[in-house]
Amino acid sequence: MNILYISPIKISTDKGESTHFLEVGRDLERMGHNLLMICRSEGGTYGELNIKKIPDIEIKYFTTIILDLFITVYLSITF
Repeated sequence: MNILYISPIKISTDKGESTHFLEVGRDLERMGHNLLMICRSEGGTYGELNIKKIPDIEIKYFTTIILDLFITVYLSITF
């Protein structure tokens, strides 16, 4: 199955939310699914996971809107 997994979290932080995001991705790939993960990051590698990074922009009250815009543009260009 093809799965698109999008999260507004910062993947580069060492918190429970980023660990959960990565573990779910690893488990889905281990089960044989084709997975594309999109999240905020400043860079870095996370094993064999197919993670597309969107810019990590923090603007009070507008972060979610900006993230939705970046994701929409990315998906419209790639698909």
